[in-house]
Amino acid sequence: SKKSKLIFCWIPILVLCDQLAKFWARNFLTALGEPRVVIPSFFELELVFNSGAAFGFFSEQIYLLTAVSSIFSFVLFLFLLKNFSRLDQLSLIALILVLAGALGNLLDRFYFQRVTDFIKILTIPNFNLADALINFGFVVYLGSKLKNRKIF
Repeated sequence: SKKSKLIFCWIPILVLCDQLAKFWARNFLTALGEPRVVIPSFFELELVFNSGAAFGFFSEQIYLLTAVSSIFSFVLFLFLLKNFSRLDQLSLIALILVLAGALGNLLDRFYFQRVTDFIKILTIPNFNLADALINFGFVVYLGSKLKNRKIF
């Protein structure tokens, strides 16, 4: 079905985009050695590595974060498989974004023991494409459910 193609096609594509962006950042931004200003006082590309969760919480707890991320990703994947026929299209897309982002950062934790962050906007801590997918997906999911007054 069209919905199952969303799950099995878009998740790997989004994870690949995230990993390619991080690969680029680790190589190109390391070679530069300093932040790359794109729009002054608004948007920079600055390579940092985060061994914690969002905003550096649980820093240096790589095994705990890897385990929690693995469990979360597995449970969300099972939820999508079990419920995708009952989910509206917007909720399905939102959860696919969250899962793809979680898997992208999980790969970093698994292979590098830290997450590659390189996007800096205003005073928001550095983040990456996976973080953006997670946050955007969460906001879209919450918005779609609040609109329908039904969270799950």
